[in-house]
Amino acid sequence: MQGQEAQLSTMRQNMADLKDSMIRFEEQKEDFRVLLGKGFFDVQDRVAVDARVKIMQRQSGLINARYSIPPLQVESNEKAEEAGYKVIITNLDFTLEALDDADVYSFISLLNYGFPGHVSIRNVEIERDGELNYPTLRKIGSGGRVSLIKATVKTEWRTMVPDSLVGSLTSGGPF
Repeated sequence: MQGQEAQLSTMRQNMADLKDSMIRFEEQKEDFRVLLGKGFFDVQDRVAVDARVKIMQRQSGLINARYSIPPLQVESNEKAEEAGYKVIITNLDFTLEALDDADVYSFISLLNYGFPGHVSIRNVEIERDGELNYPTLRKIGSGGRVSLIKATVKTEWRTMVPDSLVGSLTSGGPF
């Protein structure tokens, strides 16, 4: 009798654990979909970066947006490795020119919400580079693009890719 009661108790506990696991899975499934939609599981396609930066430049109103992309690095992450993935990180550094500092902040917002994967802002420096005087106002009034603000934005771009892709990414593959 006690053996049956113990088995029944174990079954009840297993069912409760299974129910809790299903609830956690449903919650995590939505988080996964969000990350998937943000491009966190995409390779860091350097060719696509140029087109994306041009779009972001236009949307933010910047006069110029230059960037540098050094080779990516593999970041140590135990949880990703358990799942058969690697976290890759690239330092993206931007040099921006704008009429107004609001355009720079708009670009930073687009980096946070419109760039694939996860972008961390490491450093932002903004300085006034030009004077707002009569000749400058005339140039602006006639439709000229005048840079009064220069900014540098240093970022870290992270995505997570399957282990099988890391070799081609780090050896100068197509990405």
